[in-house]
Amino acid sequence: MEKIFLPYLDTVCDEVTLEFGHESKQDIIKMKPRSAKSPYIKEKIASVNHLFQLQKRWSGQLERYFYTRMQDYEYREITNIGELEKEMQKDLDNEKRKVKSCPEFYIDMQYLKWIKEKQLKAFYSNLKQTGIEPVIEE
Repeated sequence: MEKIFLPYLDTVCDEVTLEFGHESKQDIIKMKPRSAKSPYIKEKIASVNHLFQLQKRWSGQLERYFYTRMQDYEYREITNIGELEKEMQKDLDNEKRKVKSCPEFYIDMQYLKWIKEKQLKAFYSNLKQTGIEPVIEE
């Protein structure tokens, strides 16, 4: 019984971290244990995901978020990657404040952080390209 997630009695929020990646031509999000030492955490994550399909639902929202951000930065007329990085940091600071009162922005904030830290060059290339195919950086 300890191995399963019990809604309203149990939480995995403090025991998981979100991990972003790119698979099958789309960005994805996965829940991973913060510590392998947490008892039964892998089973609980699997139960949460089975019950609520969070990884699938969250991953499905990332494309919308990506293109919304892309349009926002196009509107700002970013001219170089350094400027983009500064603008992203400003946005991250704003998102951190918003998350305190609106937790639903947490995924967006973490995704922007991942883009800034791991995908900045690819995002900038997408921002500046004129073709239709997105640039993907693994």
